[in-house]
Amino acid sequence: MPMRRPAKVLHLSLVLRILTPSLLLRSASKNAIGFAFLRTIETLLAGFMSLLSSILLGYLFYSTIGLASFPLFVWLVGSAGIVMIAHCVGPGYIFVKSLCAGCKLRPIIIEHEAVHISGISSEAEVWRRLKGIFNNSFQNLASDYEVCTFCPIVDHLGKHGRDSSRSC
Repeated sequence: MPMRRPAKVLHLSLVLRILTPSLLLRSASKNAIGFAFLRTIETLLAGFMSLLSSILLGYLFYSTIGLASFPLFVWLVGSAGIVMIAHCVGPGYIFVKSLCAGCKLRPIIIEHEAVHISGISSEAEVWRRLKGIFNNSFQNLASDYEVCTFCPIVDHLGKHGRDSSRSC
């Protein structure tokens, strides 16, 4: 039985990626189908440092750019800090690519990130736990044409080799 999700699931829409440039960078990889920050004191401190550094950068560039330097750097740098702080003090957030929002493997993506949020950072340990939960549910992923070829879940839970001739 899957763990309870300790976080809110957000789809990485274009609007969300534009509002938070760090999410745009983090989701650029094709294999990054979902991600979340760890809920640790280090993440909270990194969020505060990111937000404070964006204000400091705005101050340093005030003479060059003017008043626009503050919102510019809060958007570029501080928005990541705001997301990290909200993630740590609020319900937490799991980000899923819009492409994967309707996928039948979405529960695995969410559960994978929920395990990370619970404090386990090792990918090997996360997949070991997920294999015990989901392995019997998704037996023939490699031959399933509804699953994208770049999906890393197939490599971790699939029983057979991947058919590289199919596409997303």
